[in-house]
Amino acid sequence: MGDCLHFADGKYKGEDCDEQRADSKVYAAKSDADDCVDVPGTSSTYYEPTSKGGRNWYCIGDKDLDLTKAINGINTDECIVVNGSAAAEKSPCDASGSRPVLKVLKNVSKISVGAASGNEFFPNECVSKGAKGTELTYSWGLEDEGPNPIQSLSWDRVLCLGSKA
Repeated sequence: MGDCLHFADGKYKGEDCDEQRADSKVYAAKSDADDCVDVPGTSSTYYEPTSKGGRNWYCIGDKDLDLTKAINGINTDECIVVNGSAAAEKSPCDASGSRPVLKVLKNVSKISVGAASGNEFFPNECVSKGAKGTELTYSWGLEDEGPNPIQSLSWDRVLCLGSKA
């Protein structure tokens, strides 16, 4: 993959990666949007209908992202730094401000943890799933930017985070 794109008029268009208006990159092509969640760098999905009534899904993200810091596919015992209310990145566990990931929850109802994305404090869902010591949660999900975007009722991932380093 690695093709660069520009989003305009409700759809992505191919763009030379050296062009200034190339703002996105295709990180993978999948048969299902859910398969894009753990592809490093992916922040949204886009699909194009196929001639046989199916869909081709593209895992898309910022073209200049440092993939070593992407939280897609993060596991317990790894660490993140939360930057503000809506940004987080992988970091060494001994880095200042880093928090250990105690548990990764998948497809969590927004009602159970709150509808706002990012840096939230809703530890009950984490504690009930066995992540004792949760001090903070970080919730996020992919955006669907296909021809008919869908607003999800659940977060793709909720990270149960421990104390800062």
